[in-house]
Amino acid sequence: LTLSFTSVVAVTERMRGHRDFSTSVVSSPPSRWPGLSTRICNAADIGLQMGMLLPFKTVEEHGKTLNLEGCAQLDLSYTPIGIEGALALSHALKISTTWRKNLTHLNLTYSAIGWGHMHLLSQLLETRQLRSLDLSGNWLGDESIVRIFRLMRKAKFLQVLRLRWNGITERYAAKIATASRSCKSLFELDLGGNWLKSTGATRLSRGVN
Repeated sequence: LTLSFTSVVAVTERMRGHRDFSTSVVSSPPSRWPGLSTRICNAADIGLQMGMLLPFKTVEEHGKTLNLEGCAQLDLSYTPIGIEGALALSHALKISTTWRKNLTHLNLTYSAIGWGHMHLLSQLLETRQLRSLDLSGNWLGDESIVRIFRLMRKAKFLQVLRLRWNGITERYAAKIATASRSCKSLFELDLGGNWLKSTGATRLSRGVN
């Protein structure tokens, strides 16, 4: 496991023999996941509106209209889908059995999902093939950690998890390390830009090794 936070990187035995992943969640070479769909989609491709244009009362209706067929890799980075967009996406995941089976990469960097992440993470628990998830820049805070723990424990194929700039504090450092050990497939955990301080960084380094 490659663990990154601020300027400290800890590498465990699990990482030996594996190459590091590139910066973008959806840019890893398809050859690393043979047999899986490699189509990359964005918000426009699936018909997802920006959060500011989507009233709360229509999120479920909007979720039903999303065209998810064939989209195994969804890049919503720097796309302000907002809480409403996150809720619509979670509803789409809920009703689309096929997409839950096929989704391999999800990039939500700076997408302003707010508390909508609670519903979205609940649905991501049911995805069968999720390889990488980027929630960076959403300032989810410590309260998001419990749900992320559940995802890490249940996701059998999760290899990359990026949580940069989410306001996570040293309070959960030891628990994050424990959760990362339970996710046997995880190669990269990025916590850069959080408020872990030196004490949190030390706990994480010791915990994952």
